[in-house]
Amino acid sequence: MQRRFAARWARTAAGNASVADATSRVATLLARPPEMMTPGLMLSVLRGPRRPPLTADEAIAQFPAVEALLQAFEAVPSADVAGMRM
Repeated sequence: MQRRFAARWARTAAGNASVADATSRVATLLARPPEMMTPGLMLSVLRGPRRPPLTADEAIAQFPAVEALLQAFEAVPSADVAGMRM
C-alpha cells in the first residue's frame, strides 16, 4: 500500500507544482515531513496526476534543442566496428 501511494505521489508531483514543491522542501530539509500531509496536498495526491504520463516522443518534443540533437545523432552513420583497429 505504501509503495502504491509513494508511486502515486511521484506521478502527481511530476505534474502538480504544489506537490512537487512540498516534496522538494521536505527532501532538502527546509520543511518538516508533516507539511507534506496537509489536506490540500493529500487531496491532490488522492485525485492523482492531472494528465496521463507522456510518451517518450511527447516528452522530447517539449524540448526542441534535445529533439534536434537526437535527430542529428540519428543522422550520423554508425561506425563499422569490424573494420576499426584498436
